[in-house]
Parts: sequence; C-alpha cells; structure tokens
Amino acid sequence: MRCPLALVAALLVLGPSGIANAQTSPARRGYVAVKGGFNHESAEDGLNATAGAGGLAAGISFGRALSGEVEVWVPAVFRDAAGDPKHRDIPVSLSIVRTVREGRVRPYVLAGLSGARTETSIKEDSDG
Repeated sequence: MRCPLALVAALLVLGPSGIANAQTSPARRGYVAVKGGFNHESAEDGLNATAGAGGLAAGISFGRALSGEVEVWVPAVFRDAAGDPKHRDIPVSLSIVRTVREGRVRPYVLAGLSGARTETSIKEDSDG
C-alpha cells in the first residue's frame, strides 16, 4: 500500500510544475507518444481483474491557438476466476484544443469525442 501512496504523493508534488512548464513551452508542429500502464476492471458480473495495457497518442498543431490529438488504449485480455470469458474494452478518443489567450498562462477550451470497442470471447464446450 505504501508504493501507490508514494507515487500519488510524488505526482501531486511534481504535477503543477510540469503543467506550468508545459504551458510555456514553445509550440511544436506535432508529436507521437507511446504509453504503457495497467487497467483494473471490477464489473457487476463478477469480473474483477487487472491487466497490462499499452497505447498510442498522436497530436498535431494547426497554428498557435489550435491543436488536435488522437489516442488509442489497448489493454490485455481480462479473464474471470474460471478463466472465461476473455474480455477487453479498447477506447479511442479525439480531442481538439483551442487556446483562448496568449501569455505565460494560456487558458484553453477542449472538445472531444470518445468511443470504445468491447471484445468478448467465450470458450465453447467441445462435447463429442
């Protein structure tokens, strides 16, 4: 329990300085980022599991005040206690960011769309 608590504390301490630094960075034309992490799912049907996941984010600047980003997150397959069914949700999101004002701190408006594909496979019995 100490490790997650220490991680959250470190992110809370380092987060605000990272946000301030990001807002004053020079504008970039675009970027691609690879992400890794974990998904934890706890559902009403008894599925309670954690699995590794990876993703990709790509963004492009359309000028000083407008940018867009696409993000995909693909977790490994979850299994219930008996090993079935196999299940995962793959979310995809698109966002557009419009900077409202120039300066040291730049307020912005964000609009986005998200969707997900659910993949489920059930092992069939092989009775003769």
